[in-house]
Amino acid sequence: MIIYFMPDCPHCQHLMEDLRPNMAAFKNIQVVMICAETTKYPFMKVLKNFSRDFDLPKYKNLVMGTEYPSVNMYKYLHVVTTPYVAIYNSAGKMIKYFDSQPKAEAILAAVKKV
Repeated sequence: MIIYFMPDCPHCQHLMEDLRPNMAAFKNIQVVMICAETTKYPFMKVLKNFSRDFDLPKYKNLVMGTEYPSVNMYKYLHVVTTPYVAIYNSAGKMIKYFDSQPKAEAILAAVKKV
């Protein structure tokens, strides 16, 4: 699962609040969180605070980072708004995507189909 997000985006923060109580359901899913912000100060602090606030380091199946300055995934996924969530199967085929803030239940339903 790819989550394209911005750490200062209220919708992205709300998505993480919605997902947090359901993270156990994703324990067998690799979650990659990508943003397109620069690593220059103060951005890294904002990204670190996002990670801390949502207790992301405790999820071993989750990695988070920035793709700045290339934004290749941003272009590939045709991200228009954040959060953008894409779910892939083990063969790398996209099964479902959400181009607006989805509910945790909708993501869970899509993951169960994989």
